[in-house]
Amino acid sequence: MAFYDADDSGMAAEPRKGSKVDQENRILFQQTHTAQKFLASPYLEPLVNRFTTFFSRTVEDLGIGGDWVDHPDLFQFLQMTVSRANIEAMMGSKIFDINPHLVQDFWTAKAHAPEFYRGFPRWVIPKAFRDRTRLVEGIKRWHTFAVENGDYTNTAPTDPDWDPVVGSKYAKVRLQYMLKMKPLTADVRAAEDWGLLFGANGNTSPIIFWLIFEVLKDQDLRDRMTAEVNKYLSEDKTINVWGLASNPLLQSAYSEVLRLRVSILVSRMVEFANINCDGHIIPRDEIILMHTDALHYNEEAWTQAGRPPKTPLDQFDVERFLVDTDNGREFSLEGLAGVWIPFGGGDRMCPGRHLVQMEILVTLAYLISNYDIEMGAVETDEVKCDMRYAPYGALPPNRPVSFRMRRNHEELKSFAYRKSG
Repeated sequence: MAFYDADDSGMAAEPRKGSKVDQENRILFQQTHTAQKFLASPYLEPLVNRFTTFFSRTVEDLGIGGDWVDHPDLFQFLQMTVSRANIEAMMGSKIFDINPHLVQDFWTAKAHAPEFYRGFPRWVIPKAFRDRTRLVEGIKRWHTFAVENGDYTNTAPTDPDWDPVVGSKYAKVRLQYMLKMKPLTADVRAAEDWGLLFGANGNTSPIIFWLIFEVLKDQDLRDRMTAEVNKYLSEDKTINVWGLASNPLLQSAYSEVLRLRVSILVSRMVEFANINCDGHIIPRDEIILMHTDALHYNEEAWTQAGRPPKTPLDQFDVERFLVDTDNGREFSLEGLAGVWIPFGGGDRMCPGRHLVQMEILVTLAYLISNYDIEMGAVETDEVKCDMRYAPYGALPPNRPVSFRMRRNHEELKSFAYRKSG
């Protein structure tokens, strides 16, 4: 931790005035810059393409045909299929040969997040530490194999976007800068990528669960969403992923799930001088924490932002982010910068937000266009967020939701990635 605490150079390309941290040891800048660059265009498209391919393959490998197949837990189903595709797109295929139980190990360790965030010591939660150690040791084995057998240096624009050993250019550049930082031991590098897995997977599956849950609850909404998805499917069974991500109804549904189901603390430090906040003096070097729920559910704030709620803010409204325009109903976040902040804000806004949106909409589109899915006997009003995980990100459900699924046509839509058309 001393290495991280010593980095006072900031996140910008130019170090903060007075900082004496060597350029190669600017860990915060490297983390931020690498994510902002390699999780955006032109590197975003290959990641989405790989995820689309790997997710469809993972589901198809389950061999679900025209007969109903029962599953006990929708969230667990999404954890195992979505995370597998996401990790493979980002870190390659070889990591699963080295760690066959990687996805399960990740979610087992992730389940202990509330205890880790609260700083419980090892003697209080020994199983949590054992589970996390098993995952981190697996990542360390992959690092060793990748360095010895892969080429993590081929990240030029003309180099391949992905390879099975190291994965994406994002994973490769992370490995490059970590290996150059002497204080980052093998254990620390593995812990860094445990953090990457946490950020890349910990929020995606819960958000997808809640979006699909809302769609399955309401047949009219399912019909509407299916009709919107079908607009972007071509006769050759490919899908315009970019079209999905820009569709007003899909964007609004996605944004509403984020508003309802993401619970985080937005933190800021008073760096330069005391500040006066509505009569309260906050001293320099103090940390300010703001809970997103205080804004996401605040009727007065939404009204002041020009969006008085038509549906209570504790309820799902698929059209909450749609506004009337001369061209019809359009998606808009105008005026909502202060009341809708599921990704945080400013320089620290989640750099993977575009990838997350693409993955979630691809998952929804693939499942509802290829399969009939029905929830089991469940009182939907009793399915709520598991508040043990607040305020640490997207909240999982508080109970399993059983479901059944079957293929709805003979030929699966391949969902090859298209950006337009």
